Amino acid sequence: MKAFSLIEVMIASAMLGIGVAALLTAYGTASGLGGHQERVTGALHVAEAQMENLLLRFPDSPDLSTGSAHGPLTFARTGQPTGPAFYTLTWTVAPGPIPRTRRIEVTVTWAEGQRGAQTLSLVTHRS
Repeated sequence: MKAFSLIEVMIASAMLGIGVAALLTAYGTASGLGGHQERVTGALHVAEAQMENLLLRFPDSPDLSTGSAHGPLTFARTGQPTGPAFYTLTWTVAPGPIPRTRRIEVTVTWAEGQRGAQTLSLVTHRS
C-alpha cells in the first residue's frame, strides 16, 4: 500500500490555503463593488427624479433661472428627503447652445468610505 509523504501533504495544504485566500479576496472585492453599485443606483434615482421635476416646471419657474447654482437638497439613502443626509443634490441652469434653450445639469454627490467623494451628473436641454 502506498501512502502520501509529509512533503506532499504540506505542498497540497499550502496550495489549498493559497486558493482559499484568493477566493476570500475575490469575494470581498465583489461585495464592495455591489455596495458601490447600490449607491450609484440610488444617486441615479435621485438625479432622475429631480431632472423630471425640472422638466415639468414652467419655463419661468425660479428653479430654472439661468446663471446661478440651485440647491443643495439632501436625501436619505432611501431617496426620500427625510432621515440623515446621504445624497446631496444641486443643479445649474445655463443658456443652451440654441437660442431660447437652457442647459440643465443635475449633480448628486455622496461620500463613500475609502473611495471618498463620489459624483453623478445628468445633463439635458430644454426650451
